[in-house]
Amino acid sequence: MMKHLFSLAASLGAIGASIVSQKSARGTLTFTYSPNITRVTISNPPINVFDANLASDLLEFLLSIQPSNTMPLSPPKVVILASADADFFIPHIDLLSILPPQTAAKTAFLDSCTQVTALLRNTTTTVFITEIDGRASGIGDEILLQTDLRFAGPGARLSQLETAVGVFPGGGGMKALPSQISRARALQYALTNEAVGGAKAADLGWVNGYFDSKETLRMGVDEVARKIALRPAGALEGAKRALPRLYPHEAEYEDDLKKFSDLAGSEETAALVKGYIELSENQTRGWFELGVPESLEELF
Repeated sequence: MMKHLFSLAASLGAIGASIVSQKSARGTLTFTYSPNITRVTISNPPINVFDANLASDLLEFLLSIQPSNTMPLSPPKVVILASADADFFIPHIDLLSILPPQTAAKTAFLDSCTQVTALLRNTTTTVFITEIDGRASGIGDEILLQTDLRFAGPGARLSQLETAVGVFPGGGGMKALPSQISRARALQYALTNEAVGGAKAADLGWVNGYFDSKETLRMGVDEVARKIALRPAGALEGAKRALPRLYPHEAEYEDDLKKFSDLAGSEETAALVKGYIELSENQTRGWFELGVPESLEELF
């Protein structure tokens, strides 16, 4: 189904048409197609938690744009990731997934999380741009860190909350952030869970640029995407491949996932996660989720 939609969109895009409001299989993503550009808008109420549905939809999309002999049409030159929620990009994974007991379904979900970040990190045939104007913490921040270009608006708040619930950024965040803002700063933000606004994130190098309104953010991202989409696909891929490899071997990500899973199974982590779920009224929009990371102090 996903490959069919992608092929249809690419065909129409080639003649200057566009498709709007095409939904993913589970309804958590909306795709807007234009020539060589796909805008992916996340909408997974109540607050865009990265759950099994969102992980599956995003994974299926990323797999569908991998070049293959069975897909004669080229993948999009640019993919823009954005959110339909003004307050949240992706706040964190579904914390219920790391509560004991560990099941086959929970293991498969965590594996899909690492597959998503790996595809964002390693796909060279598409340039990924994140447009962020809400909260991105935990895997939300890890996802945006795996994308190629990142632009923030006035509502952006970036953070890593994992250590507050007894784990650590195991989806690639601790590998990617140091190359952007320095090792010492990355460790500071991971250990204290402090949030960074859009303007400061741009100053630090966490994002490429900052726009002072939602409207200029959207316009700015679209303009960057438009310019990139005009370049030959081979040149874009060559540029991405030619970049020095900043990331370690993929086996190190697998090791991180194992360590993350081991920590998730501890009694201390389980107690903190249960406290988070209770205070957040099961990860819904309220004072606790809107107050992260400051509200995390209530866990202690």
